[in-house]
Amino acid sequence: MNKVKFQNRFLEIPHKSDAAILVCGSSLPDLFKNAVDGMYHIMGMVCGDSAIGKESVQLKASDYEELLVRYLTELLYWSELNIIAIPDEIQISDCQLISTITKKPLSQKSVGIKAVTYSELKIIQKKNSFHTKIVFDL
Repeated sequence: MNKVKFQNRFLEIPHKSDAAILVCGSSLPDLFKNAVDGMYHIMGMVCGDSAIGKESVQLKASDYEELLVRYLTELLYWSELNIIAIPDEIQISDCQLISTITKKPLSQKSVGIKAVTYSELKIIQKKNSFHTKIVFDL
């Protein structure tokens, strides 16, 4: 079994009743990938060694915050099926996302996330990076 590897582009922060992370990335796709890593970190995800397939995820939204919530919710759904969906590639343009994911069997999950919330969610673009805070309902 392999632990999910993280790029250390997120920071878990205290939250009074739920879980929260601060996430940064050099681009929107990088921010989204790092958000996935942070969500999986909170959940304590461990996956099996072998891939069980690939999948394409296509989503549209009215803004990038909604797109991020919809993407994380989609990958959260896969975890309910005991599958960890690892993003291989993420393309984002005009509030549309196309992502290729590798599916692996989920061997362990220590924390269940009920939902990805919009609470305190605002994607901020700075000079050469994107930042956001994501709160998860446990």
